Amino acid sequence: MLADSGTKCLAVAAVLIGGVIMSPSQVQADVGFKFDYRGLGFAYNPYCADGPGGAIGSMSVTALSNTSLQLDKFSLGGDGFGGAADSLVDSTGIASGNNMNVVFTGDVYQTATGYRIVGTLSGTDTDQSTFSHQGNLDTMSMDVTYIENASANGGVLSFTGTITSVEPPNDSILINRPAGGDNWVFEGDGGETVELGSGRGLFDVGAVTQFSFGVEQVNGLDSLFGMAREGDGGSLVMLIAGNPVPAPSAMLLGMIGLGLVGWTKRLLA
Repeated sequence: MLADSGTKCLAVAAVLIGGVIMSPSQVQADVGFKFDYRGLGFAYNPYCADGPGGAIGSMSVTALSNTSLQLDKFSLGGDGFGGAADSLVDSTGIASGNNMNVVFTGDVYQTATGYRIVGTLSGTDTDQSTFSHQGNLDTMSMDVTYIENASANGGVLSFTGTITSVEPPNDSILINRPAGGDNWVFEGDGGETVELGSGRGLFDVGAVTQFSFGVEQVNGLDSLFGMAREGDGGSLVMLIAGNPVPAPSAMLLGMIGLGLVGWTKRLLA
């Protein structure tokens, strides 16, 4: 799975760090979506021997009965996703994990500079028959952290990363039902929807700006990943914006990256 992350994720990550200023004329889709999940369950299990591609363990995240989702659609300003110029266009939510599903399955790798997590993140709306979003998540080695004395359980495991469409079979992180259309509809509680009329294929890269779980107090990441762990109350924030045309796809994350600091400060406040 590590080998499948590809240069697309690496290019996106580089832009996230550096930031790229884009003129409005470079962006065909000036729309962004923010998925904000709360109350997720987490499990980690070490491999007895090296797993696929040298992985040291597997990680899974699932929805619990008290999991909730807030989905917001924004019209983006010129200062990057999460900037002051963004304006909320529409929103919907799902108040219970019984009415949706969100799944992350992946592997944990130890690198020369830390730990890396690679896997697939998928979620449904209230129609649980098919996924409404799906992408490959890849953290970089410096984006997996453990903070002591940061939760009621003891510490907090946190990671951020890039997310890209699963190609094939998907041409976008936003999955259309029925397949083949250029639009996207997400249905929340009470039949309230957030919709994208066209251009769904432009939304093939994004950023996970928060993925964190309260876990027991341990002595750093080496100790945490040394044995099986479980946690709950997890949070996940994912930002997806339209891909610039005709600019290279990696530049999208420059637009998102310019606003990540603002989002993060608000999330941690």
